[in-house]
Amino acid sequence: MVFIQEDIKVEKTQYQGKDYISIRKWYKDRESGELKPGKNGINMDMEAWAEFVEKFDEIVEDMEMS
Repeated sequence: MVFIQEDIKVEKTQYQGKDYISIRKWYKDRESGELKPGKNGINMDMEAWAEFVEKFDEIVEDMEMS
């Protein structure tokens, strides 16, 4: 698992025996101080993740982030 900033976590998960990459916003619980997953996020199967990684430079260029 990798944290991007303090509140965005990227991790490999499994659901019904299939691998996914989960990118999710997390929040700190006010009572316990524990980090918990929020509602906002995306799950990509490994095929979609591989395509995302392959096209990352194109995505950055298109978003004019470089």
